[in-house]
Amino acid sequence: MDGRHIVSSISNEGSSIWMTIEQVFEESLTFVYSEVDDDTATFCLSYAQAKLCVKEFNREFDTKYQTINEFNDGENYRKIEIQL
Repeated sequence: MDGRHIVSSISNEGSSIWMTIEQVFEESLTFVYSEVDDDTATFCLSYAQAKLCVKEFNREFDTKYQTINEFNDGENYRKIEIQL
């Protein structure tokens, strides 16, 4: 496994479970999509759904965002943020 992407490991009786950053996002984080000018346009998303949201947004609005961060930097009225 590529050590640059390992976030943490869990050891249990001699065996180890390694989690990548992507796995942490997929398994333990909730993202919130919101539009600043529409209170009804707020949705909770998994990491996979947030990535799909960016992909669909690119297709619909002819943008080329590669990451959630790029989406947030490029959109003034829409955000995808981690729910803490």
